[in-house]
Amino acid sequence: MKAFIVLDDIHTLKLLENLIGVGHDCLGAGSREIVTTRDKHVLIGRGIDEILQVKEMNFQNSIRLFSLNAFNKIVPNEGYEEISNNVVSYAKGDSLALKVMGSFLRTKSKIEWDNAINKLKKISNTEIQKVLGLSYDELDDIEKNIFLDIAKNFKGCRISI
Repeated sequence: MKAFIVLDDIHTLKLLENLIGVGHDCLGAGSREIVTTRDKHVLIGRGIDEILQVKEMNFQNSIRLFSLNAFNKIVPNEGYEEISNNVVSYAKGDSLALKVMGSFLRTKSKIEWDNAINKLKKISNTEIQKVLGLSYDELDDIEKNIFLDIAKNFKGCRISI
């Protein structure tokens, strides 16, 4: 029997094997699997034939996605073009950040937008921090220490190795 399986956000090889099975003969001939993950090694460990890496969204598509979440249409409202461009530049093509920021700013006035963007430049939006926190929590202790060492360097703190 043919099967079409889509698995999203698989973070360990063991989880993938538990869901699909071990080896290539677990599913019937002609079956297809689509697996999304943040860890390319999960796919490599499984022997996945084709790996497609998501690229950063271009500016035009970023503005559309942000506008859909902020204004319920694909272009910014009149008078919000420049500030929308600033938000999109800040998000750097990250679709999750664009959605979260668009939804967050949807009901705010222009003054509140300015304040929120200035705040975001200093401290990330809570929803974005939650997602980043989940990614951090998936790291093992050695990877977490490496991450923290790098983060300290970017904050201007000195570390000793």
